[in-house]
Amino acid sequence: GKGTSFLFRLPAGTSDKIPAAISATITSSGSVIPDWIEYCVLIVEDEISNFMVVDSMLKKTNIQVIWAKNGEEAIEMFRENIKRINLVLMDIKLPKMDGFETAEEIRKIKGSIPIIALTAYALPREEHLIRQEKFDEYMAKPVIRDKLLRIMSNFLS
Repeated sequence: GKGTSFLFRLPAGTSDKIPAAISATITSSGSVIPDWIEYCVLIVEDEISNFMVVDSMLKKTNIQVIWAKNGEEAIEMFRENIKRINLVLMDIKLPKMDGFETAEEIRKIKGSIPIIALTAYALPREEHLIRQEKFDEYMAKPVIRDKLLRIMSNFLS
């Protein structure tokens, strides 16, 4: 009832280091949890409970997490950590500056950064708007760990 972890190595060129795309943990339910120790994510979320849920989902991936509580703070933290941050998880409804404005400003700083919208607004009209804006992907709340990891894998692996 506790599950089992397996580790195996596959030859990947001449380096002894295992690429992040190969290094992973498989849970007892068969879910794959990647090892993203070399990556950093900026989570932009004003609700502490929502941040804690996403942060706990990412713990086993070993990814470095930076938390911004509003749009203005997100832009400041992104500028300060531009070389470290590989991906942004962005709530849409934020104080001071909403997710759309924040994503637009972050794109001005570094246009190639992947930004994934996390929002409670799941109507098809909102999803179309989100995809049309400055977001690479969209995920409705409540966040499901396997889906979140799968979406993030598209940009990190």
